Amino acid sequence: MKRGRLALLCLVVFVAVGAYFVHRAGQQPPWPVDSVGLWTVAKSQVQELNARAEAEGRPVIYRAPDPFGVDVGTVTIQIFFTFPMVLQSDDNYYRLKAKWVGRDLYWFSPVDDQGWRKLATFQAGRFILKEGDIVWRYERTAPDQLPGYARPLLKKRQPLDYSIDMYW
Repeated sequence: MKRGRLALLCLVVFVAVGAYFVHRAGQQPPWPVDSVGLWTVAKSQVQELNARAEAEGRPVIYRAPDPFGVDVGTVTIQIFFTFPMVLQSDDNYYRLKAKWVGRDLYWFSPVDDQGWRKLATFQAGRFILKEGDIVWRYERTAPDQLPGYARPLLKKRQPLDYSIDMYW
């Protein structure tokens, strides 16, 4: 009698788990699938903005926002900390938790009081970042096309362990 109940219980659990995965298979993932990859702002966009500022007589020099990498559930970005940290990387790049809110990508700061911070918006197959009246357009970049300063994005990294106290 007990074997029969155990077999029935196993069957019910098996069917329930199977139904869950069949249901999930028909859903969209919680991130835009084509967002995974390496993203940089083209040098030509920066040059265009600087040429326009110079032609208008504005004493401004634009610098592109930092490149980043997107993976399922994480982003790799460069962060400079103004205080010593226990887990400070040698190149200041970190693989951090990420989440999507609609089409906006957020990363979770390892600094206690900052929480979730918006990185960029995924729109029409690319990331964009609005800074005042400037709209930076990121382009997907092949690993062999990354500029030298962005090569640390290629390094395999473990996601940051947020359970470790980051401060000395």
